[in-house]
Parts: sequence; structure tokens; C-alpha cells
Amino acid sequence: MKYFVLFGASGDLAKTKLFPALFENYKEEQAYKYIGYGRTPLSDSQFRESVKDSIEENNEKYLSNFSYIQGVYKAEDLVKLKDLIDPKEATFYLAIPNRFNIVKELVQGLKENDLIQDGTTLVLEKPFGEDYNSAKQLTDFLKREVGEEKALLAVGHMKNSRVVPLDETLAFAAADVALKENLAMADAIIVASARAHDCTIITSDADLKHQANVRYLPKN
Repeated sequence: MKYFVLFGASGDLAKTKLFPALFENYKEEQAYKYIGYGRTPLSDSQFRESVKDSIEENNEKYLSNFSYIQGVYKAEDLVKLKDLIDPKEATFYLAIPNRFNIVKELVQGLKENDLIQDGTTLVLEKPFGEDYNSAKQLTDFLKREVGEEKALLAVGHMKNSRVVPLDETLAFAAADVALKENLAMADAIIVASARAHDCTIITSDADLKHQANVRYLPKN
């Protein structure tokens, strides 16, 4: 049996992106025992109802594989996972703010409970860190704590991401957005890229929250 532990399972990212992606994988016979972990108090049935609403389909066999644990990202709560999974067959998916202190506490809590072993996969949503320095700090920490192979630091939503090159056309479009909408150039590049490729921006950046193609997730 393989296990998929989703941290941040009660958040908007899980509902809008991850549950539908997991369902597509399930239909392709990539089945797991799914364990949601979050701070919001939920029963197993309430969690399954949330998943059902997300995928817009009442597939009882699929939903029966879901359970939920309420807890914080500390060792004393993470111990609840020990009797539910085989770490060697587990994927830990961190759909949480990838700030250094949050990830550090979670990863160290997993290690203290011997939940990261050979065979364990650790997946982080991107972008990670709040700037270059914090991203480097987070990268160095993960390499040191779990090893480079386990730290899958460039994973988007279940392999549904692709890299968009910053070509001349996109650069001019971004410059136009920056000028007309009074955005920093880095933000303008994100907005222009999303418009060019008809994408939704999922962000906690308050400077982008009023954009038409943005799903804004306030920082906790």
C-alpha cells in the first residue's frame, strides 16, 4: 500500500488544484491511501465531502481512501501518523506556506518521529521561500536534513506545470503591464505570463490580489 499525506489539506490550494489532480491520477490507476493533515478540525466524513465537492463527482470507492488528521506541524502532533502509514511507502506533499520556519518545524518533526526513511518522498509546492536568501536557506536545510534526492523542490501541481521562457514578446508585454498598472517588473512578468497562457495566478502577494486572473490566498 502506498500513502499520500497532504499537509495543508484544508486549504484552498488542496481544494482547487490538488484534489482534482489526485483524482486524475487515481483514474490512471495511481491509487494511494490519502491522509489529509491540517489545522482545521474536520471529521473524516467532512473531509471526504470537501474532496467530493472539489472533484464534482461522487466516486465512493475513491473517497473511501481518504481520512483526516487535525494537528499542527510539530513533532508531538505528527506522531499521530506513525500508526497510519509505512514511511518507506509514503509521499509527503507540503501544500503549506513554504517559509523556512514552517518547513523546518514540519520536517524536523517528521524526522523526530522516524517518518522520513529510505523510500519516503518529500514534495514542496513552488515557489518556495520569500526571497532569494530564504529560498537558498530552505534549499540548504532540506539537502542537509533529507538529502538532495528527497527534496523535490521544483514540483508544481502533480506534474501539470511547465516552464515558460521569458522571450522578447513576453518581456515587452510585461513592461507594458508594469507601466500601465504600476507594478514591479517581477510582478508584471508573472501577470503578463499568466495572461499570455490563460493561467490563474495563485499567490499570497497582496500587490497582485486585485488582478482579474488571480486567486489570492492571504498569509496566515
